[in-house]
Amino acid sequence: MHSKMGKVFKYIGIILLSSIGYLIKPQILIVFIAAFIVNLCYGLKKRNGKEICLTLASAAICLFCILSMGKCLDKLYEKIGFEINEEAAFGPTHFFMMGLNESRNGVWAQEDVETSSSCETAEERRNVNIQVSIQRMKDFGVDVELWNIITI
Repeated sequence: MHSKMGKVFKYIGIILLSSIGYLIKPQILIVFIAAFIVNLCYGLKKRNGKEICLTLASAAICLFCILSMGKCLDKLYEKIGFEINEEAAFGPTHFFMMGLNESRNGVWAQEDVETSSSCETAEERRNVNIQVSIQRMKDFGVDVELWNIITI
């Protein structure tokens, strides 16, 4: 009985911590995805359908929690009068570009913030971030044509 309850609490903990962690720092999803893959492989190796179903269910519940918390926070922000300017937001392309900054080993860089904040619109920012990312990949020696094929 304790073993079953331990598994239940393990998955509840993973779901809650991943959901809350995502709201603080979205990179936590990397850890969640790794745990998900390990549990899924473990279930497949042991041919344990219950473990596989539990892993898939926890991933679905975690995704639901993240989306629900995000919507709840949006409603809370709206209620207290906090306005989110989507045109000023730094999207995934900014963080991808920052991750390719070799001189800073992919961590925060003032030059990347200045590059992104110099753009007037989100679309312009996205395009600039992509162009800088492509240039950095060329500098790394990554074939951009291969990259275009992968991202299509």
